[in-house]
Amino acid sequence: MPQAQMDSAVALSSSIEQITKIIGPALGGLLVAGFGISACYLIDSVTYLISAVILLGLPHKGAFKLENRDTTVDKLQKQQSFRHEMEAGLRIIAGMPAVLTGIVMLVSVLLVLQIADSQIVTLFREIPGINGDLLGWCVGASGLGTLFSALLVSKRKGGTRPLIYMGAGAVLMGTVFASAALITYYVQAGILMNVALFGSFLLAGLGAGLAFIPFQSMLQQRTPEAYTGRVFGTVGSLTSAAVILGPVAGGALVTASGPISAFLLSGILTLLLGLALLILRVKIERRDEAATIRKEAVAAS
Repeated sequence: MPQAQMDSAVALSSSIEQITKIIGPALGGLLVAGFGISACYLIDSVTYLISAVILLGLPHKGAFKLENRDTTVDKLQKQQSFRHEMEAGLRIIAGMPAVLTGIVMLVSVLLVLQIADSQIVTLFREIPGINGDLLGWCVGASGLGTLFSALLVSKRKGGTRPLIYMGAGAVLMGTVFASAALITYYVQAGILMNVALFGSFLLAGLGAGLAFIPFQSMLQQRTPEAYTGRVFGTVGSLTSAAVILGPVAGGALVTASGPISAFLLSGILTLLLGLALLILRVKIERRDEAATIRKEAVAAS
């Protein structure tokens, strides 16, 4: 795919994902009201079966060839062991300071946010007299916010200066999560509470999109084709570990001090991570430019 279209492609992919978050809760509520919760689980199971059938229809490995594929590199990849491939992927990442910083930031933010995100239901239970449908509306609001950010990133070409967007997104998310905890603690259930929480989740989704979408675009653009599988596999492993460990830490924190403290802590930590990235951004970008110049010089010689 041409590099000029990478931001739009990543934004489109994210937009499709977020549209499901917006439509899903509303459609689920209608199905529960009309047919009951058992029917929803049955429909969900059928959709997975349909997805599996569609995947079976995809071309098998070797059914097509990439025009620009280097056959020599392909043979070397097959000969290398898994450990060597991982080491090569890590070396590639270490040689791109902006990408390395983005990965560290992404994993850190995911780990911290999962502390609170996994305890949203627990937080809502702390609000006496809260509308039971509010959680679904808030999930839809977060998807809408991320959809807005995807459109913004696509229009502003966020993949060209991703660290700015990632830092600003982390600051926004951290502020919103901490504010949500304070709103839950001080504001009484009612219209004001509903509007405040809906707006908070909308802004949180916007911040999440700003933090994650430009990084995906940068990763697509900067990763050499021969190392795509290794680099993306490494990133996927790290983010999966953060998603697994975050709820564990969140559960322990909620057990020790309650959900409001968990949201405050995750919000403050995310805010500080975003500020740190914004402060160090210029230095990181200079190192990244220097590393790129060195690589080009080596390749030219």
